Amino acid sequence: MKAIKLFTMCALALCASFMVSCGDDDGGGSSNSGTGHMTLSVLGETANFTHAGWYCESSGSSNGKTYCEIDFYTCDYISAALRQDFSALPSSISAIGVMFEVDEMVSSLPECRIPAGKYLVSGSFGMSRNEPEGKVYVEADRYNSGDLVITKDGSKYTIEIENCHLLAGHTESSDTERSYAVPFKYIGTLREIPASVRFE
Repeated sequence: MKAIKLFTMCALALCASFMVSCGDDDGGGSSNSGTGHMTLSVLGETANFTHAGWYCESSGSSNGKTYCEIDFYTCDYISAALRQDFSALPSSISAIGVMFEVDEMVSSLPECRIPAGKYLVSGSFGMSRNEPEGKVYVEADRYNSGDLVITKDGSKYTIEIENCHLLAGHTESSDTERSYAVPFKYIGTLREIPASVRFE
């Protein structure tokens, strides 16, 4: 499985290269964007995740497993990345990814239950031109969180980490990270992330 920091590092690199400050514009919407809602608050930073996407691909190993990733954003980052036009993004964004493997080859995000310790979470809150690494980073507390549960009803998904705990710390501080209980539950649609804009 990919390193826990990979999603965050790639997201930060893109944000540092392309993000521009443009006030409080919410980035607009797109008719084919995955939209829903999930709010997470840690260390005084609150992120309202309104857009989400997914992709699954071969894990690249001989075990036949499929690597899956679900990414959540506080703006329509996927559409902006496809257009290569980041001017409409808000001045500060947050992003978080959930990564796991399933045993079979799949062509769409499967409904499943992933046991605690078998998935990763990585993200950053408050990324901007002045703070490209964000104000707060988060990772999964794999020793205290419950299972990752993915269900689907029609076109809407529910992505939930039961009894979720996130390890969080300030990016500009040497303070030891701490574990925080948060209600990790996204309800909404998901957009398949094209290969050209995946964090790989």
